[in-house]
Amino acid sequence: MQDMEAYRIENAFSVRAIDSSCRGLKYFVDDDRRGIVIAGDRGMVGLTLKQAGALSEELPAIIETQLG
Repeated sequence: MQDMEAYRIENAFSVRAIDSSCRGLKYFVDDDRRGIVIAGDRGMVGLTLKQAGALSEELPAIIETQLG
């Protein structure tokens, strides 16, 4: 995701963009703490906080066993 696209999303939806250390990856959060949007070169996905927590716990093992 490019910076200009992130800027447009921030203004359109009242969210804040957080840069990742990985180029092209951004996170969007709102002040109501309802969830997080993960945006990359292949699209965006919105998650509840519960889903985001499960993702952070499960993803390393999925990458290791399925893609490693």
